[in-house]
Amino acid sequence: MDKRLKRLTREIEEKLIANNKIVPEKELNKLMLHIKGEQKLKKLFLSTKHALEKKMFNTALLLSAHTAEKYPMNADAAANLDALLELSQPPACVWVILGRILSNNPGKNLILTLSKHIRDTKQEHMIEHIPEEIVNKSGLLLSLKLKNSRKKSSESYNELMLLAQQKCNNDAFPPIEAAELVIYLCEALLLEGRNQEIQELTKSFVEETGDLTQVSPERLQIIKTFKATSEANLGNPFVAIKTQIIPSLLSRAASSTNAKLIYNIALLMTKVDLRETAALLYKKAFEMDSTMSAAGFHALYQTSHACDWEERDSLSANCLSSFSKPIVSGKGERAAARVIASCAFTATTLFDSLELQQQFLSRSKEASVDFSTPITRKFSNNITPQKLKIAYVSSDFYSHATAFLLSGLFEEHDQNKFDIHVFSYGFNDVNDPFRRRIREAVGHRFLDVSRWSDDAIAASITNQNIDIAVELKGYTQNSRPFLLHKKPAPIQINYLGFPGSMGQSYIDYFVADKYTVTPNNRPQFSESIVKLPIFYQPPDANRNVSSGGSRKSNDLPEQGVILGAFNSIYKLTPELFHFWLELLENYSDTYLWLIEPVGGARRRLLELVQSRNISRDRIILAPFVEQSEHIERLKFVDIFMDTYPCVGHTTATDVLFRNVPLVTIAGKTFASRVAASALFHINCPELIADSFVEYKQIIKKLVENPKLRAELRVKIQKNTQAKELFNTKKYTSIWEQTLQILHNRWKEGKQPVDLEI
Repeated sequence: MDKRLKRLTREIEEKLIANNKIVPEKELNKLMLHIKGEQKLKKLFLSTKHALEKKMFNTALLLSAHTAEKYPMNADAAANLDALLELSQPPACVWVILGRILSNNPGKNLILTLSKHIRDTKQEHMIEHIPEEIVNKSGLLLSLKLKNSRKKSSESYNELMLLAQQKCNNDAFPPIEAAELVIYLCEALLLEGRNQEIQELTKSFVEETGDLTQVSPERLQIIKTFKATSEANLGNPFVAIKTQIIPSLLSRAASSTNAKLIYNIALLMTKVDLRETAALLYKKAFEMDSTMSAAGFHALYQTSHACDWEERDSLSANCLSSFSKPIVSGKGERAAARVIASCAFTATTLFDSLELQQQFLSRSKEASVDFSTPITRKFSNNITPQKLKIAYVSSDFYSHATAFLLSGLFEEHDQNKFDIHVFSYGFNDVNDPFRRRIREAVGHRFLDVSRWSDDAIAASITNQNIDIAVELKGYTQNSRPFLLHKKPAPIQINYLGFPGSMGQSYIDYFVADKYTVTPNNRPQFSESIVKLPIFYQPPDANRNVSSGGSRKSNDLPEQGVILGAFNSIYKLTPELFHFWLELLENYSDTYLWLIEPVGGARRRLLELVQSRNISRDRIILAPFVEQSEHIERLKFVDIFMDTYPCVGHTTATDVLFRNVPLVTIAGKTFASRVAASALFHINCPELIADSFVEYKQIIKKLVENPKLRAELRVKIQKNTQAKELFNTKKYTSIWEQTLQILHNRWKEGKQPVDLEI
């Protein structure tokens, strides 16, 4: 290489050091002055090589981009540019050249190379400078334009989505480009619950695309996984399993791609309640990619359901470690937000950690960038409506804990002052007694929106001029936590379903009481806190209770102390279970009455019983029964032993409804203080422990003292009546007063703040 080229290369480097935003056109032109024909390409390659050897990386990138611009059909130029873009982040002037390349309609290989790097470096805004006719001819560019436009106008985005779907259905792009566009469309459609469109899109691609060999196996598998997920969401999970189970899954090489694949299949297993298979796959995905927090927390949750405690401590520690770092969210649509949604329930219920809750808020703040700033609707706060319009949004309007609590409130709502709307997006049995009961209370304003997209539900909330939207699911199973992210109602409340903060700015308030939210755990909420003057859970005074049950019909002995434990099995910990077995060992007249576990959980628990040489007949497993029968049988419990860190919520009030002494631990977080709050509100502090040691002491004292148990039954009965714990009319009146206060504050232009009603 001659001295002149070396000197000019150094001049380009100096220009970039001075200002890397401007392309040094003059120096680039000098470089090729007096050089003709193929010698130009050769000299450009030599100059790029020299820049690399001298570690002038920005100059090498600039020269490589310049070469690709001058020779867009040259495979070597494209390959060199690809390699250099992998090495380092290009300066701004290189992006200018890359934008010019794309604007001049280069060859497919170069589009593929540049699109990949634009996506990886989140430079989608470059698409704005490329002519529309060029973008619409490339599936890759169109997917990038979709991602960029989502953050702006929803109208233009929806038009682009429709155009992209039409082009996919018409085979407008080569398979390798169509695959990338289909993947993006599936991600976006899945978030909006548009499963039928995913079915049509993926079926068309998989079954009608001519040559799928052009598509990498990994990308094709992702499309098939979207197809299977939509099938599961539409009610065909076993078909999904059949099409997705790959015998060699667990023997795949460790990689982030394989981790994502295995994670997606684990999600399918969860949908059909194959918990242990799901747990195995989640753990495998987490082992492959330790940054995949969602896989770790899912693994912990599913192994808890299976009472598989062998790796519990290490898995918990790894989850905490992974979640303490900023989210590595990948490139999918709203990827960070989906990670938060996947981690939230386990992080909130299986840990009593204020530090973890604070990290959850930090991760939620990171995820908030996934949402475009909602278009602020102009609500008319000058008009005072005759009735406040309240929308309750959930998938749990059936025989579920949420419906058990809310049915009475719906029946007691003052129809003269409130229009109550129910948006039910769960696939529930229309003949379910609690669904029917709520529907009868609400009337024609009960909407089955199970097949509606998030946008359609939000639009309906807006169009019906809803004043307050009540989010009843949060991050619990089968939720749609981002449904309200465009703020379709002026006031939006996180209530009842999820025992913690949603960490999202579009939720204004969280409903609690003065015991569940304390000065210590208040910082773990992004919402403003509304503290009710009573226990925050709504009671159902009209609940049905069966009659005629006996100890014998429940397989209980006629004599002996019955230790009840009816919380969901995933809440059980090895420390608790070992203590319960210790009670059986030390007190020969005690019997443990557990909610019946299934599958591996049953086997593991009974193996632990056998290993302690405890007679099997001292463990009674209670089968699932209708709620009225469940409430009735609780009267045979002598002492109810709560779980920790996730305590009883609905179950706690069920137990107190039957005047049973409930022993619980008051933890630090909201989720670990609910049962204690119920006891606090009926003035039974002697049943609240501040530690596991005290919990054991209280239970042992009750086992040894039948007179104390009897006295506590009388006290609970007396105090629940005196404190009106189960007075639905009173609760509903306070709740309606709360809603009115929140609405009045909004009408006055006041921002949400913490309130004590």
